[in-house]
Amino acid sequence: MKIGIITKIGKNYGALLQAYALKKKCEILGAEAHIIKYTPEISRKSYKVCKFSWGRRGTVANLKSLMSYKEIRKSSQRFLAFRDELFDFIGDYSSTEKLVKNPPACDIYIAGSDQVWNPQIAYDEAFYFTYIDNKRKASYAASIGIKAIPENIKSNFAKKVKSFDYISVREKQAQSILEEMGVPSVVAPDPTLLFDKDAWNEIAIESISSPYILCYFVSFPVGIENIVKQVKNYYGFTVVNLMTSEESCQIGDIKVRDAGPREFLGLFKNASFIITSSFHGTVFSIINRKQFVSTLYNSTSSRVVELLNNLGLSRRIISPDCTLESDIWNDCIYTTEFEVLLSNLKNNGTNILNDIIIGKSTRDSIGKYDYVEPELKRIPNKRKDLCTGCAACSYICPQNAIEMKKDAEGYWAPSIDDEKCINCGKCLKYCHLQNNPVAFKNESHYAVKLKNAETRMKSRSGGAFVAISDVILERGGIVFGAIINESFEIVHAIATNKAERNMMCGSKYVQSNTNDVYSCLMKWLNTGKPVLFTGSACQVAAVETVFNPEKYPNLYLCDYICHGVPSPGLWEAYVKWIENKYHGKMDFIDFRDKYQHSWESHIQRIGINGVQMYSKRFTNLFTSNNCLRQSCYSCPYATKNRISDFTLGDYWGINDVLPDFNDGKGVSILFIRTSKGQDVFERCKNQIEYVDTTQNEPGHYNLKCPTKMPPSRSAFWDDYRKNGFEYVSSKYGRYDLIHRLKYKIKDHID
Repeated sequence: MKIGIITKIGKNYGALLQAYALKKKCEILGAEAHIIKYTPEISRKSYKVCKFSWGRRGTVANLKSLMSYKEIRKSSQRFLAFRDELFDFIGDYSSTEKLVKNPPACDIYIAGSDQVWNPQIAYDEAFYFTYIDNKRKASYAASIGIKAIPENIKSNFAKKVKSFDYISVREKQAQSILEEMGVPSVVAPDPTLLFDKDAWNEIAIESISSPYILCYFVSFPVGIENIVKQVKNYYGFTVVNLMTSEESCQIGDIKVRDAGPREFLGLFKNASFIITSSFHGTVFSIINRKQFVSTLYNSTSSRVVELLNNLGLSRRIISPDCTLESDIWNDCIYTTEFEVLLSNLKNNGTNILNDIIIGKSTRDSIGKYDYVEPELKRIPNKRKDLCTGCAACSYICPQNAIEMKKDAEGYWAPSIDDEKCINCGKCLKYCHLQNNPVAFKNESHYAVKLKNAETRMKSRSGGAFVAISDVILERGGIVFGAIINESFEIVHAIATNKAERNMMCGSKYVQSNTNDVYSCLMKWLNTGKPVLFTGSACQVAAVETVFNPEKYPNLYLCDYICHGVPSPGLWEAYVKWIENKYHGKMDFIDFRDKYQHSWESHIQRIGINGVQMYSKRFTNLFTSNNCLRQSCYSCPYATKNRISDFTLGDYWGINDVLPDFNDGKGVSILFIRTSKGQDVFERCKNQIEYVDTTQNEPGHYNLKCPTKMPPSRSAFWDDYRKNGFEYVSSKYGRYDLIHRLKYKIKDHID
């Protein structure tokens, strides 16, 4: 049985090594295998460009090019020597025309692997065997390399591949493209994966023995210097750059320009850590069981994603601008499960190649070697009832595949781009609801009020937040909290001084937008300055999951007792409704007025065109519980035990505990759970009056259980979508005529 294999044999490490592997595996299976020597003009032109592209960027670059010319020439000679020694060529074709007129005589013709069917690289008749009659034609792990075949050649492309007796492709993406054309195929692993490291090391040449970090980029990823620096800082080893162009010349202590295929194998064999953007760089990292990271560089990177997903190694895919996780250096990635998955891939490849040789058709193999979609390791995109909208998944995603968008109820929710998602599982790992962070026990709590009565009046209750945040600011720290911005959106912001912090004081009965907060947190935490993050319990849990306080001892977490969060979309509709009704722009909003009403009231003070008015319209919707986020009704943090250093809230029931302590200007309840929290509390005692009430059971409902979902919630949102804000505020917000009279106040809106 004589097999002729046609593939790309230019100056490319991966192309040559996979051609060698395919030929070698056919021989092991009992066939006589040869590589068809096909070196058309297009290959020689590509070779010339590769050879002389080093000096395209001015005089200095040209000088460097001349200096490195000898090394590049040596590399080319090593490529030629490898081919001549190991390929056992058949024929010698310098053009497609010569091959078509007089193809070599073989029993089976195999095309592959690599991107032999990528029409954007070369839509070449040679790789489709249109010139072969009455002989068996097959492909092994042929790659299309693009997401879709161009419309103008789709019909012709389909006709060509349909003439094959057996089709195997390298990626699921290619299989899907062919399936749309009515062409059956099976997915086969790259032929380089069919051999273990011992087989590859037999032909490897080692050039560097001391410990080193290997960099190999087929296309230079912008910002990769960040990753190289982190790896070098951790290991302290020499950085070796296996160069394919001068683009990456700024990387590396040692720059290797003269490596041939054997030297390539030797560099991967001895590396201590590998950083690559190459598919075959990733493959040989795996074959040699090396610690590595792989950064994607274009749409053809789907083959990297698919391979790592299939082997359970998707965590090794990183973005050039990311901070590598602390456990990545010693992560045990080559587990028993990995070995089983790799063994299955190798067996599938061997069996597919054997089916080709013994004469089976593609349809004979379908079902036996089917691609198995990996289990989705990502946040439950459809479990809206669980998601809190914290945006941690969007921040942590290495591919920017998750975008926070407003859902049908106006809440921020993650939207996953399936084309970008690499199924790495990071969003699951950093989802606080999936990881159940350990809560601190309720240690002690106090009744607290600021001594400064004027400042306390500007706070929602007793001003405990002001006292705590003052300690952080006075130590040169940063405070994160919710503010009402100029567009009257509720967003998380940073405060570096007390004036900015004062914008965070007071209640805001809307879920705040934390979409942009994590990158700011990372920036400030890395300064070593104290950082106080305040928010709802779920927001605090998300921050704790992303930024482990053990790693960042300068991080202080403070949550508040939460009834549930209304929709930002509903709030936006309310603001527009007020402005349209009163033909003006909102000047300010105080969700709970303390100046004309008691601190226990829930009456809003609103400014429209300089006129001050009062309302309970939005507050009544809030307390009806219909407009709370679905996850609020099953909140796991509605308990006295929390993840925070502090918990703040109104001290409801203070008159039953300490009636003389309530002067009508507001009292906070302050829970202290950690030594960090206690330290801050000790530092702020000179600003506050406080009484230890730990022995008294807090009367807050939401310290015992979540708010219950009302039976009318679904009807509320249906009515809102159909009829708008005013309709639901009247129907569900106790704003009929009787209630309007009951809540009648001077200058009251409506």
